[in-house]
Amino acid sequence: MQDQKKEEPDEINDAGTLVAILKTLRLRIEIQNESEDKIQFFAYLKDTGEYAAKAELELDTRFYGKTGRVAYDVALTRAGNGFATELLRAVIAYAYSDLGLVSLSGVAAENNLADQYILQRTGFVFNDKLEDDQLLFEAWNPRFQTLRE
Repeated sequence: MQDQKKEEPDEINDAGTLVAILKTLRLRIEIQNESEDKIQFFAYLKDTGEYAAKAELELDTRFYGKTGRVAYDVALTRAGNGFATELLRAVIAYAYSDLGLVSLSGVAAENNLADQYILQRTGFVFNDKLEDDQLLFEAWNPRFQTLRE
């Protein structure tokens, strides 16, 4: 996983409670609790402070543990520069390490190869085809995976 540095929050934002700030190679990511079961991640370029992307993590509890569903969006002017991958890797690391999630899921349109590629590149695998030509991808926390002999 990509190295990330977590800082203490320095302000409270109107959109929600600022929980933490992550710093990756090129991004400064603000983590905000929107509600008990929804966390938002706002990514800004470290060098200029410009908005780059956002992600949302919806939490759920299943019989086997806590899970999450991730969605993301990149600013049109920042598309194609790897910011979605960088943000998603930080979200995954936070979800597994800080929140203790067992698994994550994400959805991509069948005709959106870029979204499918980003999900696969960050550790998600194809699971199922949903309604409306949507594809479901899932990733499992390595701490909870078992080996078969």
